[in-house]
Amino acid sequence: IIAELNRQERILIVDKLDISTLKTKDFIKHISEFFPFKESERLLIIDTDLTENLILSSRNLANVDVCFVSELNPVALIKSHQILLT
Repeated sequence: IIAELNRQERILIVDKLDISTLKTKDFIKHISEFFPFKESERLLIIDTDLTENLILSSRNLANVDVCFVSELNPVALIKSHQILLT
């Protein structure tokens, strides 16, 4: 599944995702630096170290899911339009 998502250019791997504030607007601005963020498309953020700022700033967005690597499942990967892996 990951190889197919990579072929379709739907997955992006970054070294670290630093969200410094709790504001949703700042979260959208920060995510938009990596790829064009559309609130109508489902975004999945997979992280090994979920910070409180990341969780709280993204929770107001209906189509954004944040999960640990250990919680990852194939259904979540397939349902997402864009995936950010850190």
